[in-house]
Amino acid sequence: MAGSLVLGMLNLEREGNPAMTTTPPPGSTRTHANPALVISILALVTALVAPAVAQVATSALSKGEKRVIRKIANRQINKRAPGLSVARANSADAATSAGTATTANTANTANDANTVDGANASDLKTSSAFAQESGSRFITETHAAVPVFAEITTRSAGRILATGSVEVFGDGNDVALCSLSIDNDPSGNYEAAPDDIGVSNPLVIAINHAVTRPAGTYAVVMGCSAVSGALTVSNAALNVYGLGT
Repeated sequence: MAGSLVLGMLNLEREGNPAMTTTPPPGSTRTHANPALVISILALVTALVAPAVAQVATSALSKGEKRVIRKIANRQINKRAPGLSVARANSADAATSAGTATTANTANTANDANTVDGANASDLKTSSAFAQESGSRFITETHAAVPVFAEITTRSAGRILATGSVEVFGDGNDVALCSLSIDNDPSGNYEAAPDDIGVSNPLVIAINHAVTRPAGTYAVVMGCSAVSGALTVSNAALNVYGLGT
């Protein structure tokens, strides 16, 4: 097929282009194709025919022969697979370094990694504590009370956050003051006064505080007293969180 195609193309081109022939030697009536043209046509035909030849070779195989070849290829791949590795990949289930990975020593995005933004897993451990006290305590200007306290053990250096709330009952002229202390570090004072309508009017004081500490065990204490008058505190609660680096 390739030879017929070459000859056909060559004859067509000769008829319309004298430059494609060479001058015959004296006494000869035959003309010869330009060698450069022949080489160019052969290269073109090879490019056109090679894929077709490969397709014919593949289609000539029976289904059984294709199955056998596939099994041989898979066997060789599986045999070599344990010794293969990927040092770096844009995406991978597991890799030493990857842009995105399920498991990686170092990764921009990973489900499981040895470090996150330079911090080890031990630096990122969190902890928490909670305490609640429903009993009532009486407070005056000279008598303070501890409505609730908690203790937290942190597993890594970092910030300890505490939030607390307490319900206060008093009259219109009474003023309550409460604060939080974490490891003897006091928060600001939170003051509030009940409504002046009737007696034993309720109100809720909410308090927040935070400190930075190394890993350890720390006490968190809420304290309340009266700026003026006499009040009752009850239903106090504390939430404490230890956050890693």
